[in-house]
Amino acid sequence: MNWDAVGALGQVVGALAVVLTLVYLAAQVRQNTNGVKIGATAGAIAAVREWNYLLISDSSVRNVFRKALHGLENLSEDESAQFGAFTLNFIKIAENLHFQYVNGALDPSIWGAWEHHLSHFLTTAGCQQYFQRWRQSFNLKFQEWMDNQVPDTRFNPFDFSQFTHESVSE
Repeated sequence: MNWDAVGALGQVVGALAVVLTLVYLAAQVRQNTNGVKIGATAGAIAAVREWNYLLISDSSVRNVFRKALHGLENLSEDESAQFGAFTLNFIKIAENLHFQYVNGALDPSIWGAWEHHLSHFLTTAGCQQYFQRWRQSFNLKFQEWMDNQVPDTRFNPFDFSQFTHESVSE
């Protein structure tokens, strides 16, 4: 075997090593991307759970929220401040979930379920009034999404009679 053949064989082996390295790196990037998506989803959903926990565990927050759902004019100055902080947190959580979805980090089926849940609260009179007052604090795509939400006039977040055994079996 001459040196030209050895050199050609070395180039083939080197090219093969580069291709294998690129395949390995592509697999690692894909695995890392999936991990980032799962982490982003878990973080956003944990934020919703934390918000829900505050709502159910603190009766004063729940009472202010209940009053505000029908309009901000129902609130005192202190209640309005409390509702504003609480609602900003909630709308920012919704914006984050929407951002994750729009950018492909949140599976469409997961977004669909959360979108249904979020839109009920976000289309109440109080949340809409708050959002309109502060809409410039949110990204444009989220503003567009909010503008396209349709209120469910039957929605009552504190009426658990809809979850009776009879209604579940229908």
